[in-house]
Amino acid sequence: MSEFNYKFEKKKLDQSTAILEHHFGDLWIRDDVCFQDDLDKAFDNDIEPIIKNMSEIKSFDWKLFYTIPYMEQIKNKSEKKYKVEEDNRHYIKIISFENNTLYLCSELISNPPELIINLIKKFKNVKTLYIDIAHTSAGFLQDDDTNDDYICQSLDNPRWWVSMLTEEDPSDIEDLKKIKAAIDPKIKIDLKDPELESKI
Repeated sequence: MSEFNYKFEKKKLDQSTAILEHHFGDLWIRDDVCFQDDLDKAFDNDIEPIIKNMSEIKSFDWKLFYTIPYMEQIKNKSEKKYKVEEDNRHYIKIISFENNTLYLCSELISNPPELIINLIKKFKNVKTLYIDIAHTSAGFLQDDDTNDDYICQSLDNPRWWVSMLTEEDPSDIEDLKKIKAAIDPKIKIDLKDPELESKI
C-alpha cells in the first residue's frame, strides 16, 4: 500500500456545526489506491475525535475529494501527469446531517456497531437514518454506475472498491440489528433496499 499525505480542511467547525474536507489526491498519479484505507485513515485520525468533542450536532458535512482523469488525458501511460480541469474534480460524501436526515456512507458500517451507535447519538433530532453505498459526485463520473470499474481497471487501482450492505451477508444483518435496537425507535432507517430493511 502506498503512503499518501492527504490534506484535511476544516471549512467550518464549532460545537454544533462542521464542514470538513479530506483531499486525497489523484487516482491516476497515486499508486493502487484503496478507498477503504483512505476512509479509515481520515475517520480514525480526524473525524471520530472531532465528533466525540462536539456537543449536539445540528449540521454536518464530510467529504473525500479526488481528482480523476479522462482516458484522453492519460494516453501516454508512461507519464503520471496531466492538466487537471474542473470536470476532473470529484468528491464522495461520507457523512452529512441536515433537515433531520443523517446520511452515512455504507463503508462506515464496517466499524464496530457500538461506535456507529455512539456516533448517531451525537446528532440532534435525527428522524431518518439513510445508509447508502459511496457515490462519486461532481466531475465527469458523477453518479456513474461504472465508476468503480473505471477507477479499478482503467486507472490501475485494483484495490479500489466501495462496499454495499446486503441481505446475503449475515454480519451486515447483525450489525444493522444492533444499531437499530440501540438508537431511538422513532428514527426511520432507509437502506434503499426493501429486502435488507425487512431483515432487520
